[in-house]
Parts: sequence; structure tokens; C-alpha cells
Amino acid sequence: MNILKMYKKLSKEDKANLSIYCIYDSIYDVTKNEEVELDDKIVTDIQELTYNL
Repeated sequence: MNILKMYKKLSKEDKANLSIYCIYDSIYDVTKNEEVELDDKIVTDIQELTYNL
């Protein structure tokens, strides 16, 4: 089974959780590459703003 088929089978809640996880992962990956440390509150704020877009 390919990844797109597996994604389509996820519930709306699971898709939302996966999206949120990907946003967090991207934020932490960028901060690591830029050698920047962010407070968890700031990361959460960025994630919420991004998810609402």
C-alpha cells in the first residue's frame, strides 16, 4: 500500500495530529540547523499560527 492510500485512510483527527507533528518537527529542525534555541511557548505559538493558515 502506498503512502497516499494510507494517508487517505486516516481519520480527520489523525490527519490534524500528523499536520501538527510535521509543523513541530519542521520548527525544531530549522532551529537546530540555525543553532537557535526557542522556548516551548514560542514554538507552540508558531505552530498554532502556522496550523491556522
